[in-house]
Amino acid sequence: MNVQDDTLQPVDSGKRYIQLEKQYTGHPLLAELDSLHRQYQRLERRLNKIARIGDLMQAQIMDLNSELDKRAKTDPLTGLFNRGGLYPQMFALKKQLELNHSCFGVLLLDLDYFKEVNDQFGHLQGDHLLISVAAILQSICSTQGVCARWGGEEFLILMPDCSEKSLHAMAENIMQAIRSVPLPGNDERYLSASIGVYFCREAEMIDDSIRKADLAMYKAKAQGRDQLVTYSPELGETKVVL
Repeated sequence: MNVQDDTLQPVDSGKRYIQLEKQYTGHPLLAELDSLHRQYQRLERRLNKIARIGDLMQAQIMDLNSELDKRAKTDPLTGLFNRGGLYPQMFALKKQLELNHSCFGVLLLDLDYFKEVNDQFGHLQGDHLLISVAAILQSICSTQGVCARWGGEEFLILMPDCSEKSLHAMAENIMQAIRSVPLPGNDERYLSASIGVYFCREAEMIDDSIRKADLAMYKAKAQGRDQLVTYSPELGETKVVL
């Protein structure tokens, strides 16, 4: 039997050592072989431990990356998309519009007199209102549109592959639902919002679509708030200033 060839066979190390121990019983080098075998076992245990730690660290890194990606795209207060999460959705809609000539709508919503609410009742109460509005938007738009907290008390809603009529219907539903949210205090006052509506029929820069909805929203605020205004070309000629 050729010992070198036999040693190269893919045999379990423990079984292989038992075979060698039986084969070379009484050999003067058996004690050294036993010492080397114990060293090998220690190294093997350490290697397995390192491998397990490596697998655990890799899983933790993946979870951390997933959490960081979520935080980069999500508003922590409301759970809606933030700007970072919404822009990829808008670019996808723009691409779809270019390829299929499908239309989409943009609603830009600003809560009326929200600064006064924060000043009078505190930011914690203001946060509760923002969460309530986010829940309304998710309920109304969950199967049709994409919602984001655009910043402060502003929210932006994308409605893909829609008609102008369905876009206005959604805006009206949102406005009515927000009017049912009571303000803090006991004087039976309710929240309201100004909404800018823009219906995109042809491919254009994403920022242009948002700017047009923004102009319509500022027009709604300038006209007395608690209403919606649809973008028209004349709004693009001058910026509405409150």
